[in-house]
Amino acid sequence: MSKILGKYKILKDLGRDSLGNECFKVSAGLKEWGEFVLTKVARTESNEHFSFTAQSLSTLSHKNLLHFKVEEDTEYFYFLRHLREDIDEFSYRAFCDEISSDDCNESGDFADELANSERKDDEEGEGYGGSSLDYVRLFECALQILDALKYIHTKGFYHGNLNPSNILLDGNNRMFLLDFGRSYFYAPLVGSTDSKALKAGLESSARFYAPEQLGFLGALDSGAADSRAGKESDIFSFGLCMLKLLLDAWEYDDLDSYTKPQDLDSIFESILSKYELDSVEKELLSLVKQCCAFLPEKRSKLHDLERELRHLYDSVVPKNVYELRCQNDKTLAVYADKNDLDSSDMESIKKHIQERIRGHRAYARQFEEKNKKSREPESKLEFAINDLVFICSAVKNSDSYLWVLDVRENESTRIEKIISEGVELVHWFSFTVKGWHNRHSQASNIGKLKRELDQRFKQAEFERERKEIDKIAIVSEEELLKAEKRDIDEKKQTKLFQYIGVKTGADELTFKDSSSAKSSDETADKEAQDSTQDLSKESKQEQTQDQAKAFKPKEDVIIQESSQKDNLHAENIKGVVKHYNPATKELTIKLKEKYGTLGRKEGEANALDKKKTYAISYDYQVREILWSKRNKALEDLQEGRTQIPNLLRKINAPIELKENKLRDIESYFNKSLDENQQEAVRKALSLKSDCEILLIQGPPGTGKTTTITEIVKQYQKLHKHYKILITSQSNQAVDNVLEKIATSEKNPKGDDKLFRIGNEENITSEIAKSYTPQKVIDKILKENLERIKNNPIKDSNPNIQEELKSLQEDFKKRLQTLSSVIEEKSQSKKGDKKSKEQEVYELFTKDIRLFFGTLLGISSWKSFRDVEFDVAIVDEAGRATPSELLVPCIKARRIILVGDHRQLAPVVDDDVVMQLGKGSKHGKKKHPSAEFNATKKDVTTSLFERLFGRIEGAIEQGNAYQYDYLYNFKHMLTYNYRAHKSICDLYSKAFYEGKLQTKEEISAQKMHNVKVFKANAVWLDTSKRSDKEDTQKGTGKINHCNASVILNTLKVLKEKILESQSISDIGIITPYKAQAALLNSRLKNLIDEYKNSNIRIDIGTVDSFQGSDRDMIIYDCVRSSKVKNTKEAQQQRKGSKIDFIADEKRLNVSLSRAKKLLLIVGDKDYLKMASVSEGENPFAQIIVQFEEDTDTYQIQML
Repeated sequence: MSKILGKYKILKDLGRDSLGNECFKVSAGLKEWGEFVLTKVARTESNEHFSFTAQSLSTLSHKNLLHFKVEEDTEYFYFLRHLREDIDEFSYRAFCDEISSDDCNESGDFADELANSERKDDEEGEGYGGSSLDYVRLFECALQILDALKYIHTKGFYHGNLNPSNILLDGNNRMFLLDFGRSYFYAPLVGSTDSKALKAGLESSARFYAPEQLGFLGALDSGAADSRAGKESDIFSFGLCMLKLLLDAWEYDDLDSYTKPQDLDSIFESILSKYELDSVEKELLSLVKQCCAFLPEKRSKLHDLERELRHLYDSVVPKNVYELRCQNDKTLAVYADKNDLDSSDMESIKKHIQERIRGHRAYARQFEEKNKKSREPESKLEFAINDLVFICSAVKNSDSYLWVLDVRENESTRIEKIISEGVELVHWFSFTVKGWHNRHSQASNIGKLKRELDQRFKQAEFERERKEIDKIAIVSEEELLKAEKRDIDEKKQTKLFQYIGVKTGADELTFKDSSSAKSSDETADKEAQDSTQDLSKESKQEQTQDQAKAFKPKEDVIIQESSQKDNLHAENIKGVVKHYNPATKELTIKLKEKYGTLGRKEGEANALDKKKTYAISYDYQVREILWSKRNKALEDLQEGRTQIPNLLRKINAPIELKENKLRDIESYFNKSLDENQQEAVRKALSLKSDCEILLIQGPPGTGKTTTITEIVKQYQKLHKHYKILITSQSNQAVDNVLEKIATSEKNPKGDDKLFRIGNEENITSEIAKSYTPQKVIDKILKENLERIKNNPIKDSNPNIQEELKSLQEDFKKRLQTLSSVIEEKSQSKKGDKKSKEQEVYELFTKDIRLFFGTLLGISSWKSFRDVEFDVAIVDEAGRATPSELLVPCIKARRIILVGDHRQLAPVVDDDVVMQLGKGSKHGKKKHPSAEFNATKKDVTTSLFERLFGRIEGAIEQGNAYQYDYLYNFKHMLTYNYRAHKSICDLYSKAFYEGKLQTKEEISAQKMHNVKVFKANAVWLDTSKRSDKEDTQKGTGKINHCNASVILNTLKVLKEKILESQSISDIGIITPYKAQAALLNSRLKNLIDEYKNSNIRIDIGTVDSFQGSDRDMIIYDCVRSSKVKNTKEAQQQRKGSKIDFIADEKRLNVSLSRAKKLLLIVGDKDYLKMASVSEGENPFAQIIVQFEEDTDTYQIQML
């Protein structure tokens, strides 16, 4: 075996460890990942929890941590420990002082004077002055260790194995803590006998264990490690590591006498009696002693330890001293007056200010301000030190001092701005005034500070610009959300209607408008009036018109008696607008339930009264809730509140993703996967920290669902405790994957731990409906109740037996009432104390590993707020807006987006598009995108498309294959399994650069056998017909000629289709809703005839066919005109245009729905020469294929 888990190459067999486990030296492929010692541990029932522990630990990431990694498969756990032979261990040799005394402080006598005022260091002899340790580097590194420990502890963990061999230092003074997590796995493996050995010998790393880890607290007699081992244990081990380093540096040889923690007291006494320590060494030894206290509660707290160590660091770090000189008499006089000083006594003013800034950190910020005389912009510097701000010229400064223009005090807002927007300085500052002269050697050369500030300001500006670019990258989504909010707010209207009648069979009510629009919210109306006081008359008129908009089809509405419209508890009817006739002002509403009365079910009293007036309002609540979730997700992305660190930057600049190595997969669950699909699965399984995003482009019929299913199963195999989310915009796509997972060979009885989240009415599959949380819990409860019934607990002692029986009965009762807790849980508020039943509910549901739901539907699950996903797989990602994607994806540690940006884009309502750009000019807060005006194209371009393009762009722009590794983060499925090769080649060449491939056996399965046609793709050409032209119908188009052709063709083909026995369903796709309505009317009887022969015919626009296919597709082009463009007119984008039907994404979907037979009905000559406003006319290329490849394609002139 050359590789373990398909990615760890074996370099050397290291034999077996003391517990008999096989050990290997391995590499992970990339040089920067280094080498590891890998230990194989067989899975048993007693260590099965390792999987969950490993999953929990893997979520932690810190720049100073090198994890003790744990991988797994079905037979083994694999422990991996970093081998870093290229960097030093935490020993005194790593901190030998190589800095000469001349370099320690270049500030001269004045710096010494300030230093002495900060730190009295009168001790002489063998101490700080004579030590060989570089304390600056030592404290810098120690603070890094504490920062890593603080991070671990705040996440609820501890290291548990700190020792010098596990603390490494590289050449850049960066510390690494190795083996984080090791103690969580080896403690259970080692057992109690090892604890005795540790106490007796204190060998190797165990020498640095805390007393509680060695069993010296409470459990000493039992020989087992004490259960109190935890965060305080790390403090003890850190202190002992520091003590060893100090003693080695001082050549103290009495540490050999350390056999147990109690020996430390005598060691500390010996050090104090043997050495004269300076103040720094005394304080450091005191800190070490506090860390090494025997009892955990007596040890230093981490935050106190960090504070004290930072104080020590500040006392030893070499500091430059820079002079702030003020020669402005007015400034000094103002300061003196405010502080009751004599304005003529410059010395007292100087000393007063010096005392206020002594010992305080300084922060600097650069800004521009107009010169009062020239009115030209002038660059200035401001320094915040304690509660003072010194405003200095950025250009007048000499080599010796900073030219102070003004001194401000107690301006907290300004100081906060300097701290937040500026840079922190590790320097001292002296304040001098006019007439106070000092030698040039008494202050550091100001040029060094200017160079440092220039570099740091540029870096800070670079970081700010990056953040602004990141914000602008999602500004179109911000604009979309603002437009949606304005649309929702404008529709918060109530209109009064008179009831006319009911169409009982269709559950439809008809009303007549009897009033103008009235606000349903008086407060909101007043706020709107207040906010528009400064609007122009024209803007006010526009707003009034918008408020009075009529209800639109498919809008949700609420019907109430007008007298009850302000009563929140009044009964109401909910429905959906079917039609509004502006001429008659009649509104038709389709009821959501069968109501015969207002607020009462059919058959009850008090029916709707034609004499009464009813208030009808837009039902905006659900839409507003979903908007809030999307808006919150976008804010979380901007603020970095995401499971993937720096997610916004990675989305905006994919080069931030780190190179990874694709893992090998030994076997696939689906043996029919092609090599291209297998590569996609490998890429998905290779995601890890810093390389967490994968885009899989799935052109029509290339097996997206099959690939997703394999990815899920592989993750289940390799990471049993991973929480995996499978989501999409559509319920159908979600349920397709769920069915494949739930009914697979791996899960023949449907026993997988999975939830289908969402409204059961919207779930498309009966199998999926059996996995709603309620039904899964009911199944678990039933199984456990049966288990209790069949396995009563027994004991020979009657008293114990009675107690056991009581406990078992109590548990049984809790299980029986648990079903109702699901509802109770959904109503409980954050912070409410959990009931016992709720705790049992969480106990049963915490092992759910697969979650299925739509992008926004998944958020309706009441536990969604608290869950984090290890992997989120989004199907149809190209159809979702960024904020829709983000709702679940910000909660995931790995994101796999599966979609196709060459198919349908996100859908944005026309009312929302109309709102784009409105109101932005009245905003008070300046936005980085103030000049940006989002268009419909901007807001309907998916995140999938943008990110895919950014990855491709980075690869193309990289020098010498610099970013070729980014190929691992995008993938295109290329084998067609849906359509006959000739059909596939049409859309492959037009929309996918001809990359799609079809195997011969697939084409053989896709023969239509309809003897009328010799090809699988046929163009029914209406070019020569006199009645070929389209006509306007409302906002759309209709074509009676095409409708007749389709009707007659289906009549003629019926017998031949039945004879073929290969066509079971037919789809008729048209770009226009009006044409779809015409076809439904003309073909109504024929559709019934086909239905009687078990052949289904569906008619609709392309949107209704996305994600589905048919044996036979008829595509009705609709557009035709007797006026044909010239080639010149087409090139100049003049003449007759077909922009709507020439949308590549919509045309691609239309043509790619056919499996066996594709019929295109249209005016070939007109469509070939028609113009488009941008890009190329896709019909031209498709028609050329038909005309040139007559062996493959057929044109039938009508």
